[in-house]
Amino acid sequence: MNRIPMWMTSPLVALALGCAGMKGGGASQAVASADYKQTGAVYCAFGNATFDATSVRGSRINVSRRADGSWGGTLSDYSIDVNVTARTIIGANLRLNVEQAADGYIITGLLDENQLRFEVKADHFLARTRTHGFSLPASGPGRYGPLGEVRFEGVAASASPPEPQVALALVAAFLDEGNNNRGRMGGGGK
Repeated sequence: MNRIPMWMTSPLVALALGCAGMKGGGASQAVASADYKQTGAVYCAFGNATFDATSVRGSRINVSRRADGSWGGTLSDYSIDVNVTARTIIGANLRLNVEQAADGYIITGLLDENQLRFEVKADHFLARTRTHGFSLPASGPGRYGPLGEVRFEGVAASASPPEPQVALALVAAFLDEGNNNRGRMGGGGK
């Protein structure tokens, strides 16, 4: 009879017991997104994220709307648990304000202790994070920079995109890669 080695059973048993005892997993308790249909995206040289009506996905983000209207998941190595109102996205280590302007919108706030500012206007895009500070002229609808260095696609390119999806996608796109990102936005540095 083939037996499973003891060293393999312990992790399997622990995983099975952990899953059996979970009631949806706290921050991951979200509206089912098996029917994910991308409606918008943010692309830049640093990263990207896509979204639909109930989730934001990318290499550094996996956040979904819960049945109670709050949003939860992960943003790099941050656990995200936020409440969303018409103008704010507020949680333990994330606070964003969204301001509509005549020709676009402005997102300001904090991720942990890092100040953030994004301006998405008809004529320019501005990003200010701990390690990035630049402004790019518009080069077409939803495109900024001479080579389209920053692009918004789908509903993300509209003057009033869905929130919190676009704000979370922008933060994810400008966040450092890797697992030890606490306190760092952008492309490295300490």
